[in-house]
Amino acid sequence: MAEQLTFELPAPSDYLQERNGNIYITATRVTLASIVLLWRQGMAAEAIQADFPSVSLASVYGAIAYYLDHQSTIDQYLDTLTERQRTLETRAEATHPQLYAQLRQRMAEARRDVVTQHDDTIAPQNERVSRTVESPTA
Repeated sequence: MAEQLTFELPAPSDYLQERNGNIYITATRVTLASIVLLWRQGMAAEAIQADFPSVSLASVYGAIAYYLDHQSTIDQYLDTLTERQRTLETRAEATHPQLYAQLRQRMAEARRDVVTQHDDTIAPQNERVSRTVESPTA
C-alpha cells in the first residue's frame, strides 16, 4: 500500500479543503492540482470550469488566486505529487512488464490509426481544392 501523503494548507481558504493529504476544491472531488496544472498550461478559468461542471467559476478563480498567493508552497506540493506518481508508475511497470508492453503497443497502433484516418480525411479535401484551383473560370 502506498504511503499517505500529508499536506496542510498554508492558510485557510473558502475555496479549498484538505482531505486525506490532498487539496480539493471545497465540496467537490476535484483537486487543486487539476485546476492549477490546466491553468499553468494556459487554459482560461472559464474553460477549466467547463471541464469540471461541479466546480463554480468563482471556485476556479479562488483556487488560482490561492495558488498565486502561496505559489512556492503549492509548487512543492505539486512536485511531491508528480514524484509520487512517477514512483507508483515505475513500481507498477516493474510488477507487470508484459501488460505495459502490450499497452505501449496498443497506443502506438492507435496513434497510427488516427494518423491514417486523418490522412484519409485530408486527402479528398485537398483533391477538391486542387481541382477547384486548376479549373479555368469562364
